[in-house]
Amino acid sequence: MKTLKCILQEADNNCPPATQDTKLNTANKKAAAKDHEYGTAPNCGNCKHFNTSIKKCLGNAEGIGYCEALQFKCSAAKWCNIWVSKRK
Repeated sequence: MKTLKCILQEADNNCPPATQDTKLNTANKKAAAKDHEYGTAPNCGNCKHFNTSIKKCLGNAEGIGYCEALQFKCSAAKWCNIWVSKRK
């Protein structure tokens, strides 16, 4: 995606770069809001792209995961137009 600043190589601690870089996370989140309608409908928590397995990278905030598709920390209570069900 041309609007998202992508970093191909992960940080030394194996955390996605946007979980460690506030400016990058904010830029990617703004791009998600603009280009993919990231907002307030409650679906991110059950999206295929919502990753909570990297808790050490996400901190202690409740309901936060990493969007692997758009590369930013997102809220389980949000939604965007690239949402994909975790069900097969």
